[in-house]
Amino acid sequence: MKRAATVADAVAMAEVHVASWRAAYKGILPDNLLDGLSIESRRQMWRSCMEEKKCRCFVWLIDGEVAAFAAIGPARDDDLRDSNALELYAIHFRPGWCGLGLGTIFWQEIEKEIEGNTVVLWVLEQNARARRFYGKNGFTLEEDKKKLFAWQGMGFPEVRYRKRVQRAVATSAGRQLFR
Repeated sequence: MKRAATVADAVAMAEVHVASWRAAYKGILPDNLLDGLSIESRRQMWRSCMEEKKCRCFVWLIDGEVAAFAAIGPARDDDLRDSNALELYAIHFRPGWCGLGLGTIFWQEIEKEIEGNTVVLWVLEQNARARRFYGKNGFTLEEDKKKLFAWQGMGFPEVRYRKRVQRAVATSAGRQLFR
């Protein structure tokens, strides 16, 4: 079940974030960087983001516990500053819940909150699993949009994906059409 996150969810979001990164980026990012991830620093980051209204966060609950979270906010890239584009800052599941199709269900629920918007995201170029997920969910690679994710004095190539989230229009027959 999806719901809006609150600052009370920041610890659980941080735990999911750290566990997800350690699982997803093993073999992509250096172990010493992954081992150094701090739940407390991530908790502060997500709490601040929500308190300062820099992002909208959602959590996915399974058996009453946070199994996943996502964060969306204004796009930060210079070429999108004057647009109404949104950026998917994060979408993470606890490792034990990955690969079951729940990410797609979670994303589809989030899309209902942001219909009619363009959404972009940055993903590590080497993260094949995440790139497949985004492609499967209608995101398109922007071939000319690349940058380095700088962390601890190192740079890791990222690529940008984009999607226009269509606005669903109900017909008199109750079906969903898309404009």
